[in-house]
Amino acid sequence: MGYFSNGTEGASYEESVCRHCKHEPTDHHGCAVLMAHSLWNYAAAGKDADSEKAAVLEAMIPCVGIRNGVCTLFAARDPAHAGAVVAYGCRVEEARAKYERDKARNTQPATRRPARGRRTGTGR
Repeated sequence: MGYFSNGTEGASYEESVCRHCKHEPTDHHGCAVLMAHSLWNYAAAGKDADSEKAAVLEAMIPCVGIRNGVCTLFAARDPAHAGAVVAYGCRVEEARAKYERDKARNTQPATRRPARGRRTGTGR
């Protein structure tokens, strides 16, 4: 599900994706996708997560690695707007791939070395 940890992150997503969409609200009603995320985000995440709300939110804005993917209801205003959102999607995919590489590197067992100046394996 799309997760926006604060207003700045939500505004950044709106700037990168929503403003290019023909569904972007031009009146006081707002976007139903963003409204659902605003209302249900915290209920769908955390220790008492509501799995049904999480499934609905994931269907609208999928999570790609640790980033928010492109809204599945996105419809470009015109080809130029589509290109901007495709570029955003590519950046998200690149970030996901980097996240996966970093995660794979960090899961390898670490070797412990003795602290400096200490002898190991011998008593006093």
